[in-house]
Amino acid sequence: MMPAEILEMRGNATLLTLATPDWPLQWFTKQELACRHCGALFISEQSGFALDRVRERLQRPLKIVSAYRCATHNKNVKGARTSRHMLSDAFDIACEPHQRPSLIAAAYNEGFHGIGVYDDFIHIDYRIAPTLWYS
Repeated sequence: MMPAEILEMRGNATLLTLATPDWPLQWFTKQELACRHCGALFISEQSGFALDRVRERLQRPLKIVSAYRCATHNKNVKGARTSRHMLSDAFDIACEPHQRPSLIAAAYNEGFHGIGVYDDFIHIDYRIAPTLWYS
């Protein structure tokens, strides 16, 4: 997806990009959130600030496995055709089993209502309707 498509689908939300001056996130760098395939970066400002607050709640570093994905990268990793990663509001965070409850609670309390539990990471996204799945 291109930035204009993302903005249209996100209701013209403000996007954080590689060109964003004075990077506003305290706990995450542009490189951590950029596409692993092409280096592009489009993260909704709302979900970026919420991710920072999750980190603050947990009082520990979070390792981002995946954030924004271009369509090619999403296809390469066999992501959903309408992946929230391409919509700029999803994050996969490395997580040990004993850390899951606190990460899920912190994410949910900061507005991440899409939560997927995988073997070695937790997927969180900023959808409206609460959705939980296990894989």
